[in-house]
Amino acid sequence: MTELDARRLVRDGTAQDQRAPAALDPASAPVDEHGPADRIVFARAYAAFVRYFGEDDTAAGDWQPFFDRDVSAQLAVAAIADVADYGSVLKSLLSILDSRPPLVAAADRVGAAGAMIGAIGSLAARLDQLKETLPEGQPLRAALVNLIRTRLAPALRRLIAIDKGGRGLGVVGDAVPDPPLRILGRTATTFSAVVAAGLSADWITEPGAGWAGYHAGIAADTEVYGPGDFLGHLANHYAFTTIRTVFLAGYARVASDAGSALAATFQQAGHEPHYALFLAFVRLLEEVRAETNTLTGRHLDF
Repeated sequence: MTELDARRLVRDGTAQDQRAPAALDPASAPVDEHGPADRIVFARAYAAFVRYFGEDDTAAGDWQPFFDRDVSAQLAVAAIADVADYGSVLKSLLSILDSRPPLVAAADRVGAAGAMIGAIGSLAARLDQLKETLPEGQPLRAALVNLIRTRLAPALRRLIAIDKGGRGLGVVGDAVPDPPLRILGRTATTFSAVVAAGLSADWITEPGAGWAGYHAGIAADTEVYGPGDFLGHLANHYAFTTIRTVFLAGYARVASDAGSALAATFQQAGHEPHYALFLAFVRLLEEVRAETNTLTGRHLDF
């Protein structure tokens, strides 16, 4: 029996099925990509433009309160969160931060630093608001509490110290991403606005302290700015990198868990009658969507 040479060149070639363009896969171009979470969020936003008329037949606000109180509505916003877009914005701001004049104006770098810190702070605020609006006993609320206390709160404390240090050096100011960045249904704001509004006790790593006293007691951190090019050092410092990574990973985890939690609420009691009827309608639309999305494949077959 002839032995095969282990050093021989192996050319497997490319099979025909491996050369098929992705565009010919019917799943690559569905007619309707909107699932239940997208429809719930759309209805919530659209309800703000529909006037509500009271018993005396006079306008009294809009229909949004009827479509944003339910736990499914809260979870749907998180389930469709664009984590990739958030990460892309942070990456773009980081590239500005890491560039040096004259390639990037000094004022633009200062704005990028403030916008990045503000974007991270805004994410903390929105996650806190989501936690507070979810009902007791909702698994995602418990998961959020654990995530904040163990991972996000220590990272935010360091971010507060970095923000104070940067402001003291004059290289960090209030700014927001441009174009505006949406985080869990709301636009990102400045870090000063997040601090002024305050966060819940789950973010306070020192028991017994109130938010204002807790924030005031955190010392400024100038170590991360190093000598010379302050913002260049900040962009590449492991502490700042860790903060971004922790918050981005936490955001992705919340979005993933919210999708599973949303599906579970469809089978649970506790919905108000009008919203239970709306959820039934949304779920029935999935049958229509599944049938509609066969059109791409049938067109290719034809």
